[in-house]
Parts: sequence; C-alpha cells; structure tokens
Amino acid sequence: MVVGKDASGNVAGYVISVTSSDGYAGNISLSVGISADGTINGIAFTELNETAGMGMKCADAEFKDQFNGVNTDKFTLNKAGGSTADNEIDSVSGASTSSGAVVNAVNAAIDFYTANAK
Repeated sequence: MVVGKDASGNVAGYVISVTSSDGYAGNISLSVGISADGTINGIAFTELNETAGMGMKCADAEFKDQFNGVNTDKFTLNKAGGSTADNEIDSVSGASTSSGAVVNAVNAAIDFYTANAK
C-alpha cells in the first residue's frame, strides 16, 4: 500500500495493488486508488492478458469507470447488466469470468484498506 499525502502532510488517499488469479487467461493485476474516506478514485491495470475483444474490454472505460466515485464495503457483479446500485458492476458481455476477477480484486483492495487504513 502506498500512502498519498497533501502538502500539509495529511493523508489524501491510498494506492493498493492487487492480483486475482481468477482471470479467464491467468492473473489480473491492478492498482486501486482509494481516497482517505474510502471512496474508489479509479482502477488501473498492470497485468491483463484476457481474450482479445472480450475479457480485454475490462480495460475499457465503460467497464472500469463503474468503480469510480463509489464508497462501498463490497462490489457485486451483475452478469445481466442494467445495474442501478452504485456497488453493482455490469459485466462485460461474454466475459463474466474476467469481469468477476476484476471485481474480486477490487474487493480485496477494499478489504485491505478496511483492515489497514480505515
């Protein structure tokens, strides 16, 4: 975990790097930005080797931006799409395994934040 501080030395947020071994084609690694109050600022992939045109769409803004600005204890994957709750993430069509692995990784980062920073 990396701690980000403002000019006054106050904690502004955290970056937590996580890996999920649940991906369709192997490990999915990403970094999760979390503000000091627990709100997800965004995710960025450091390893994503999923199927082109399917699981690789997890890196598209349409999928990964669903996490941004949400403060929750846990995200859930909605395979059917059309989510209305902030903590529900719509799966990439045809890539529910990859989508689920990303959700699991982000949830692991939230758990780590809760146990070590909150």
